[in-house]
Amino acid sequence: MEPTAGVGEDEALRAGCAAGETWAFDALATRYGRLLSLVGARVLDEIRGGPFDLRELASVRARAERRLEDREIYARWRGRSLAPLVAALARQEAESYAANETPIAAAPPFFPVPTVVSEDPGALRQSLARLEPIGALLVRLRLRGLDLAAVARPAARPADAVVADLRRIAERFAALDVPVAGAEAIWRVLLSVASIEERVAVALRTVGDATFREDRRRLRGRWRALASAELGQRRPVTPGPLATAEGVATFVDGAPGASRTSGHLATCVRCADDVARLVLDMRAAEALGATRELPEPLALAAVSVATGRPRAAMALATDSEPGSLGEALLRLAMVGEALTGPEAPAPTARERSGVLEAPPIPSDEEAPLYALEALVAGDARTAARAIDDHAAKGTVGRRLRLLAAASGDDVALAQRLATEILAAPSPDPGLALDARAVKALPPDEALPPEMLAVRLRHALPDAVRFTIARS
Repeated sequence: MEPTAGVGEDEALRAGCAAGETWAFDALATRYGRLLSLVGARVLDEIRGGPFDLRELASVRARAERRLEDREIYARWRGRSLAPLVAALARQEAESYAANETPIAAAPPFFPVPTVVSEDPGALRQSLARLEPIGALLVRLRLRGLDLAAVARPAARPADAVVADLRRIAERFAALDVPVAGAEAIWRVLLSVASIEERVAVALRTVGDATFREDRRRLRGRWRALASAELGQRRPVTPGPLATAEGVATFVDGAPGASRTSGHLATCVRCADDVARLVLDMRAAEALGATRELPEPLALAAVSVATGRPRAAMALATDSEPGSLGEALLRLAMVGEALTGPEAPAPTARERSGVLEAPPIPSDEEAPLYALEALVAGDARTAARAIDDHAAKGTVGRRLRLLAAASGDDVALAQRLATEILAAPSPDPGLALDARAVKALPPDEALPPEMLAVRLRHALPDAVRFTIARS
């Protein structure tokens, strides 16, 4: 019997699907249809390494839907939510489809790795192999793009312990290049365990010290070479509880007994890959909730921009009429692509820039997008002019006003704004980090382009939410 309204939660759906009831499969498709499409789009983006055809996405979703009609899956499932299971099975089907249709790209899916890598990761790779299993797991999860909060859970370690472990690993990696002054700070940045103040100091030194800049370029190249070597191959699965899509979904769901599989995760590189991908898929799935009123392609495009997949967003934002939400998302995707990478280069002007095409005084609705485009184009003055007092009342406007002042010719204003922000903390931690970055600057020093790119990338999800709310 179909459950009454308000009672049809995942457990009822699981039981209905296990019993083979039509209503349950229909309800499952309705509830998780967009998740199937989202995961499919993410996989196509990863494997294609560029734009994909929306007809392919329809084929991927159809395959996933057929897979989900297997009632035995639900009879075995003991997780708390069906979402990780649905996402894991959708990913498996999407990867199978893409692998059969095109060769898998060598570049890893979580950040761009140059196709030609000049640095040899040999010594670094050997050092990684000599780490204890948990340390190697932490590094591999970071290589795959998980932030510290996301790394802590699969590793079954408190966040502060993860930071301490990665700081020790940074010290160990730095010892491979003893003559390099500041190597440990460089590695802390690469492993994402540097404080915001230390990141600013490293960015400033990179600008002002040619020797340090070259050393950093070389170590960053070695890190990317390690990523290419470690992530650019599909390894066999070690038999154990994470050897199946259902096992990975159970672990990510945190179902009873999941913590006992952490040991397996630390010894199986393929399992670490699969868990990392599903963790990131579920992060993206969380963002779907704010887009439920949008047509599906625009919802998927918005989530793709907000979760660092600008190329996927470009394929999905098909309605790009001037003034439409699709056009705004496409412009945000262009901003996101300009800021893509673990260490984005200094923002540079783009051929198609809203800075050149937008009216001199943007509307309140367009002001954040206009300011973002201006900052990416290196025009801090135009960005500052776009954010008036009214636009600065919102979090994203306040962030962009601060960053525009700090990266332009009004650093004194930026310091005052940062002081005000830190004196009355905002519920948005990103705004506080922006302010701390500004306060870490020496007197009269502008925010380095590298730090501007880092903070803009962090603000992009806020800009997406603002754009959707105003559409």
